[in-house]
Amino acid sequence: MEPIKKRILIVDDDYKSRKLLKDILEWKGYEVVVVEGGEEAIEYLSSDADFDLIITDMLMPFMSGIELADKLKAYKETKNIPILGISAHLSLKGDIEVDDFLNKPINVDALLQKLDSLL
Repeated sequence: MEPIKKRILIVDDDYKSRKLLKDILEWKGYEVVVVEGGEEAIEYLSSDADFDLIITDMLMPFMSGIELADKLKAYKETKNIPILGISAHLSLKGDIEVDDFLNKPINVDALLQKLDSLL
């Protein structure tokens, strides 16, 4: 019997970042769902919150990753899903309610290390 794949939701407004993360994670055997922003993530999660991890860009238009993380931690169906925040702005690291943080540009080894610790 094949092990159940871990499910990861990627939330990022930048196409290249979404594609890079999706390609890396699928290559490593994860099941990946990709959305473009916080509002779309909330909508998706309202009907399917069965994820093992959420990776979100912290600086997005309309709803930032900071706001998204706050909402997800307050919602009973998603409050226990680990959140990995990503951003090119190191100054955000101490101001956000995420389980871990990764700097952009993404270092594949650092990403995989974070995934191991969060999953």
